[in-house]
Amino acid sequence: MALPELKAIYRRLEENVGPHGWNTVFLANHDNARLVSSFGDDAEPWRVPSAKLLATMLMTLHGTPFIYQGDELGMTNYPFTSIEQYDDIAVRNAWKAEVLTGRVPAKDF
Repeated sequence: MALPELKAIYRRLEENVGPHGWNTVFLANHDNARLVSSFGDDAEPWRVPSAKLLATMLMTLHGTPFIYQGDELGMTNYPFTSIEQYDDIAVRNAWKAEVLTGRVPAKDF
């Protein structure tokens, strides 16, 4: 997601809440990839600056910020290279439902 798109989303959120409302703001949760890996750059020279920038943005938005565990540390996604490395029942079930039935090619999963 590009910065202008993200700004537009939060602008609409502010407009919908109005001057007398109070919202919750978050950038990540357990259903999504890690914050720095999604919106920043998790390469070594940029991981820390990306994490700091995203945390600053989250803390300055209007509302109560929610920080997904690990994001306060700048955690990134683990660099898995194959489906066999995922030891997670939800991933295995999704693989069976999508790839083994032919709905999604294995290379796209």
